[in-house]
Amino acid sequence: MKASSTKWTLIIIIFMFILALVVFPIQSVLSYDWNRQENLKTRYDFYSNEADDIDILFMGASGTYAGISPPEIWHETGMTSFNMGTSHNVLFMMYYQLEYLLKKGTPQLVVIDFTGVSVEKNPDERMDIYEAIYRKMVDTMPDLAIKREMINEITKRYKSQKRMSYWLPLLRYHDRWDELDRIDWDKGYSDSLYKPFTKGSHLSSARMILDWPENIVQDQDTVPIELYLESGEKIVELCKSKGIDVLIIISPKHIIKLADYEAAKTFAADNNLNFFPGIQEDELKSIGLDFETDYYNRTHLNIFGQRKYSDALGKYIQDNYDIRTDHDDIKENWNEAYEEYVAKFDEMAQNVTVVEYKD
Repeated sequence: MKASSTKWTLIIIIFMFILALVVFPIQSVLSYDWNRQENLKTRYDFYSNEADDIDILFMGASGTYAGISPPEIWHETGMTSFNMGTSHNVLFMMYYQLEYLLKKGTPQLVVIDFTGVSVEKNPDERMDIYEAIYRKMVDTMPDLAIKREMINEITKRYKSQKRMSYWLPLLRYHDRWDELDRIDWDKGYSDSLYKPFTKGSHLSSARMILDWPENIVQDQDTVPIELYLESGEKIVELCKSKGIDVLIIISPKHIIKLADYEAAKTFAADNNLNFFPGIQEDELKSIGLDFETDYYNRTHLNIFGQRKYSDALGKYIQDNYDIRTDHDDIKENWNEAYEEYVAKFDEMAQNVTVVEYKD
């Protein structure tokens, strides 16, 4: 009897081992089809490798991702920075993202983009659109303990999000077979698309010709989301506990929600932080931003706008914070990154695609 019991135990163990060998690779292929071109896992790795040399960390959604160029800021100011902007990101997720990043290094300044703080990206209301945000942030989080905390908080807040499906995506996305492409099967291919010289930022040479609106900041009947403001407070508290300054920004767009703008200003004032808007018409024109040349759609800067905005934001940081520039030991590497950035910029500038604006 004992021999028979041992035999069946061994069979079960072998079966579970084989099942794991099959299931885990398959579920990594069938995970949610979020925007893989952002190379978020790869950017985490590159930041971790450079964290001791990074003095400014940019956090936000796609406006940050597309709008700020660390190599350009390096060239103009000698300050090192990294862009961790992530499309559709929300302050709720940025807190956990920052919690991980600050385990790897301690920058002198964290810049937080408050764009979108007045619209809750609620998967219970629009799972087809908003679920991807939370899946993306969880799937790419390298730290298991923080990932567990993220899953617990997401599933506690949103009933449509089930805890087990975050750990076993196969339960949720088993019907994606017809959508699979090369990037799904070859994860290394996606990683290979990342260009280290960008220091995390996104580059686009598309151009959408936009009119100057009568009012850039407009009331659109939205109010600040309490969850996001609370997350902002947690971010500031986390940074202050490590002696890190915080700067609040609103990234340039064609139209800015009044509630976002007012929330950013009020939050900065209440927490004794600086606020760099750079979005009103006079501010945009002083920066040199032009709606006819510097945007690739209504909400994102192209490479021409990115360069102008980065120069203005870099100068503001240099004038208002005591950020070190004594980087002799890494100067050669950063200069090489800037040279690669300029070469790519010049190449892209010769291949501008004009995108039609549709209201």
